[in-house]
Amino acid sequence: MGWNTESDGSGTSYKENQLVTITEDITLYAMWGSKYGYVDLGLPSGLLWATCNIGSNRPEGPGHFFKWSKTTRIGVTDTTTLSSPPAVIYHTQYDAATINWGDNWAIPTKEHFTELLEFANWTYTTYNDVAGWKVSGPNGNSIFLPTIGYYNSTISADYLFYSSSTSNNSGEYVYCLCDYKYNAYADVVHVRKYPYVDMEMDYYRTTNAAENFRPFYTKDGYPIRPILVEQE
Repeated sequence: MGWNTESDGSGTSYKENQLVTITEDITLYAMWGSKYGYVDLGLPSGLLWATCNIGSNRPEGPGHFFKWSKTTRIGVTDTTTLSSPPAVIYHTQYDAATINWGDNWAIPTKEHFTELLEFANWTYTTYNDVAGWKVSGPNGNSIFLPTIGYYNSTISADYLFYSSSTSNNSGEYVYCLCDYKYNAYADVVHVRKYPYVDMEMDYYRTTNAAENFRPFYTKDGYPIRPILVEQE
């Protein structure tokens, strides 16, 4: 294990137990035998969150989009033959974080996102000119989640959409972290709201229940922010 001043390992590196003289505040990211950094937010579970999305080496980078239970990113031919995933694909052969980043990583479950919403402070801001949410934990450490939309033929809506590893029992819908309020009517403005986790978008209620329901389909593509499962 080592440490680095940049989350992608491109900064100044320090070895484990290395003695250094610190003359100013410095942020170090743990390098657990790989280039992927993480942050301890001081959550009750002790869960450690990655500093970047899969496919990016920068906190503000969009990374790649993945369909739920697919480990090959959208835009690349999927040659896998896996079928019949479980309702929760956390840390399985269907988990894009585990397959692409290694056994130490996984896609968060619905419960992991719920904890992040409950115990962290969320501030909508910009980081390196990219809009998103700064998520600050009880210990003051933070991660940045860029609002980069989701993929449905094209990248749709500049809002927060992050896939969890939890689906409904049929595997048709996936629970997502989102900050978007859905609107089926042109006379009502789409709005950004405080993030929530659900298998459907929040919506403006009407008398037509069918028009109110806009789920997060597993056939669409979403960015993934992994969590650390175990340390090497």
